[in-house]
Amino acid sequence: MEINIERLNIKDSEFHDNAAVIRNETRAAEPDENAQILSELRKTREQLEKTEPLIADAVAALEQAVQAKDKPKIGKLLANFSTGTAKAALVKVASDALLSWMGIK
Repeated sequence: MEINIERLNIKDSEFHDNAAVIRNETRAAEPDENAQILSELRKTREQLEKTEPLIADAVAALEQAVQAKDKPKIGKLLANFSTGTAKAALVKVASDALLSWMGIK
């Protein structure tokens, strides 16, 4: 990140208690925007492990791709879920929000 300041003019100001006009801050890690998706994928995978282990493995691969934010891999995996046995198994256990995100509903 680059910040360019051409002109900074501060008049009639006092700074106390470690105050600053410009400060280099270390921010706490921002929550993962995919946290909800990852949580739902985990729950879905856990349910599928009991009845559909091969599809559970595919969901695990999708979890890893989402975690890594690997968009090409996510797209490829989502395409695999849109038809056949995987789609039928997911419809049984996944939430409507997850199915919608996956392009199934």
